[in-house]
Amino acid sequence: MNWNDIHTGDPIAARVGSIVRWTHPNCQTNGVVIALGETWAFGNSAHVRWFDHSGSGFYPLDHRHLKLVSK
Repeated sequence: MNWNDIHTGDPIAARVGSIVRWTHPNCQTNGVVIALGETWAFGNSAHVRWFDHSGSGFYPLDHRHLKLVSK
């Protein structure tokens, strides 16, 4: 997998408290942004806590499967 497979180059305008949606065909879910930072190797990222399970993690703000639902 290369950079262009997951990155759009156009980051979403998320902030702490934003609701986001993961749109992968095999796993669609919503979550809340609990932190923002530069922890992702390729730039800004959001730490997302998913609503439907106890998982959370950092995701690049320009990931093609990460969409902003509500600021």
